[in-house]
Amino acid sequence: MTLLIEPEVLATLLTNNQLKIIDVRYDMTNKRQGKRAYKNGHIAGAIFADLRHDLSRERIKGITGRYPLPDPKKFAEKIASWGIDRDHHLVIYDDGGLIMAARAWWLFKWIGLKQVSVLHGGMRAWSAAKLPLSTDKPSFQKSSFTCHLGNMPTVDTQTILQDLNLDHLQLIDARSEDAFYSTQKKSGSGHIPGAVNHPFTSNMGDDGRFLPAPYLKKMLKRLISPRRQSVFYCNSGIIACHHILAMEYAGLGTGTLYPGSWNEWIADSSHPVQYEEMR
Repeated sequence: MTLLIEPEVLATLLTNNQLKIIDVRYDMTNKRQGKRAYKNGHIAGAIFADLRHDLSRERIKGITGRYPLPDPKKFAEKIASWGIDRDHHLVIYDDGGLIMAARAWWLFKWIGLKQVSVLHGGMRAWSAAKLPLSTDKPSFQKSSFTCHLGNMPTVDTQTILQDLNLDHLQLIDARSEDAFYSTQKKSGSGHIPGAVNHPFTSNMGDDGRFLPAPYLKKMLKRLISPRRQSVFYCNSGIIACHHILAMEYAGLGTGTLYPGSWNEWIADSSHPVQYEEMR
């Protein structure tokens, strides 16, 4: 199965016992909307995974980012409770745009699952194809899954601080240009020194799908350096995963995530911030 799977293809695989579908729809402005949407209708057999409760650990204000990575042991236990094992193939979907799906894809790869795909275009594409929905809640038999970290590279704040003058890392900021560029020292503005800006929206077409892989490859190759480790960050470690998924889709390998991202960086006022005008 490919990294990105089209709705019509997924529809033919719903009776496959080796397939597990994960619904990660989530609205940051209305945190109950994802669960409500799932109850109103989801792809048959899909398991609902909530960003706050299932895919993150509790935030520590002033220390961590907004959505810290889940505790590996607890996350593995949650995966086991869903009946997912190492030989299952996961397909993840969100509303469309692939923001939440990319984060969940990254997390399931990070915890040690090998076969993880994303529904291309998400629920928006599934609905556009007039494919059926279900309101049934699936039942599970607990699996023996345990975590095996090491598949998806990360860096922490200390590593970035130590590298500011060493130039071993290429920091790529997935936030909007308005967030990245600023000459005023106002709350939340600016960026990590040395970072370059590449908004995640640059990866997408208007239909909520990735742009063609050859185009993405050409565009992303301009950002990465063969002599430096490419590190992606955003506000809270969510949309940065969009770039990492795009890297994989474009055949450029696996990028590195800074999970704490900008929220964690600015939680400590001693960390340097760069301000500059939009070019």
